[in-house]
Amino acid sequence: MIVPTLLSYDASTPPANPPVADIAAFYLGGDTPHVWTAGEIATTTTRYRLPIWTRSNPQPSLALPDAQAMLSQLYSIGAPPCLTALDLEGAVTDTYVTAYYGYLHGSGYSVSPYVERINWPSTPKCDGIWLAYPGATQRPASVLACQFAADVATGQYDLSWWAPSATTLLWDTEKSNLVRKVTTDDMMYLLSATDGAVFLLYAGRAVGLTDAVEVQDFVAKSGAKVVTGLSPADLQAIVRPFL
Repeated sequence: MIVPTLLSYDASTPPANPPVADIAAFYLGGDTPHVWTAGEIATTTTRYRLPIWTRSNPQPSLALPDAQAMLSQLYSIGAPPCLTALDLEGAVTDTYVTAYYGYLHGSGYSVSPYVERINWPSTPKCDGIWLAYPGATQRPASVLACQFAADVATGQYDLSWWAPSATTLLWDTEKSNLVRKVTTDDMMYLLSATDGAVFLLYAGRAVGLTDAVEVQDFVAKSGAKVVTGLSPADLQAIVRPFL
């Protein structure tokens, strides 16, 4: 049996009493009845966030304008490159999904199509399927996520299980907070990634360090704040504006 290790809730409007969960999923546009504001998103307390675009009539001609509008929304709320969801309700058009996905993916964002079981086999997988499967007792191994309960708490939200691998794609607020802190305060930082890359960030500049002795000596003398274990992508996102 597959053990679900991540729990999400998704809601068309901010629930009055959100459940304890790992992921908060919210709608940024399309034919949703409510678009979450930045202020509403900021009230979520989960570590991970999942922005959603919904399209119940996915005509190919709508793919590009929808993707452009979603990208604009992502930028407006300060979402880093991360997983997004494309809620297709009960409709699927391969051409629409492929075009929408191509535009978002080319802009650095991943896409998980949310589909009903009847459309699951024919839907482009993109970065992993989010399957609507009310009453499911476990997440099918071939999908990224499985919505197992709908209209919980008198219709306030739905619940889904997510594969542990989703953490590498989702908007991680802990990492986002680190990026904001490193790029806005005046401390000196020594940042290292899991691939061995090391950068010194200070006075609006980022300098790569390659010698282990140099790094150790600098840390001993400077009192820089040391942050280790960053992914290569996260490290590059932090230092890129200063190179």
